[in-house]
Amino acid sequence: METEKTIISEHSNLAAKLLRNLENFVDEVGKRGCTTHFGDVLANGDRLEGVDLTQEPERFTEDHLIFPILRSLGHDYRARPTRYAPRWPDKRGTPDFALETLPVEVAKRNDIRLFGEAKAPKRLGDAHNDVREYLASDLDYHAVVFLTDGIEWELWTRPRGADGGHRTPVAKASLSSALETVLRRNKECETYVRHDVREDLDEVTFEGFLSEDVLEIVGEQFGVQYP
Repeated sequence: METEKTIISEHSNLAAKLLRNLENFVDEVGKRGCTTHFGDVLANGDRLEGVDLTQEPERFTEDHLIFPILRSLGHDYRARPTRYAPRWPDKRGTPDFALETLPVEVAKRNDIRLFGEAKAPKRLGDAHNDVREYLASDLDYHAVVFLTDGIEWELWTRPRGADGGHRTPVAKASLSSALETVLRRNKECETYVRHDVREDLDEVTFEGFLSEDVLEIVGEQFGVQYP
């Protein structure tokens, strides 16, 4: 890939899409009566509690933040794909999601797997531990992996047969500052200016995460061209 970073503002309305994603997520947090609790999660790293959300935190984050952002980045995805990859330690063989940006049948035919590990906010470290273990359990395919808690995003790659242990992210991105600002829309005593968030998002780099970037990585690193 080109070494020059891809800026959100270069992708027409991507910043606007991401802003809507964050606003919709914060609105849902407000509907659940969790604004204060979620603010503590962002500020102090508290664990997001399902009893307050009335839903399992990881699934809540997937449905209302991670999956909408994947769509904004141009990806098709399949939640909880079975018989895809990798050989999870518990044998269930089901990642949190597969990227269908490279169709499943094409991925399988070329011994490539594109999948993601999703966690609740501020739990990205748990994703690191899980994915290292997952990648070490099956070395028979090339892997492209998204790790995210909805706020922090990392992209890992692993060639077939390579060590599945420690990986250095190919790309990283953070929506932390923007999300902290958007949370103000739920608080009567704090101001919230959409323009300020747009400016913040304009500085975020998502090189490597866009659908065309992932296909470029697949082509350059693993020799598979699609379409």
